[in-house]
Amino acid sequence: MTVYVLVAAAVTLAAPFAALAGEPIGWPVIWSLLSHFILFGIIVILLVTLKRRLSDEAAFVATDALTGLLNRGSFIMRLDAELARAARYGHAFTLAYVDLDNFKAVNDLEGHDAGDELLRRVADVLRSSTRQTDILGRLGGDEFAIVLPETTGGATGSVLENLRKQLIRTMAEGGWPVTFSIGAATFEAPIDTSREALQVADSAMYSVKRSGKDGIRYVVWDGEPGPS
Repeated sequence: MTVYVLVAAAVTLAAPFAALAGEPIGWPVIWSLLSHFILFGIIVILLVTLKRRLSDEAAFVATDALTGLLNRGSFIMRLDAELARAARYGHAFTLAYVDLDNFKAVNDLEGHDAGDELLRRVADVLRSSTRQTDILGRLGGDEFAIVLPETTGGATGSVLENLRKQLIRTMAEGGWPVTFSIGAATFEAPIDTSREALQVADSAMYSVKRSGKDGIRYVVWDGEPGPS
């Protein structure tokens, strides 16, 4: 944007100064300069407005319309960036996969409006229970994911257990018979792709589903082809 403003200034103001060089200062000169300054101001306003609109459109494309969290594509892009950062600096991070148990029953019994409100409430809890540096996304339907940079071991367990408690409390307040199956994987060694990382966390989540739902399964990736 700064480059565009400088170009606009050069184009708008260079001409009158060049044309008026050596001319005596009078009202015609003053009016010419003033009109060009006004034109320059209009150009700047238009450029700022364009930048804001493009920024708003980019944010709209990147987020899930219902919850305001990152949509699947944007989340995966951010996850890719975290994978690259972690590999470059040798840092560990945790990826959590959150799936709602019995969500279909809410849609079937109370309607899709109630289901949408439930999903919005879940997103609110995710935002309030995590840090600004964490990455939150709705992968689709009733599935959410969280990237927790620099979070390992006991800290991961504390964060996820607190998150689950907050989610359960929110469901009780809404009268919704929904619980949460959460799979979390801490990556202590580099993993090649975000797809593989999601598979590891997703596999941990499904182990909770197979064990009766409503719980947390935590695994550590150390470079082996499956959860450890």
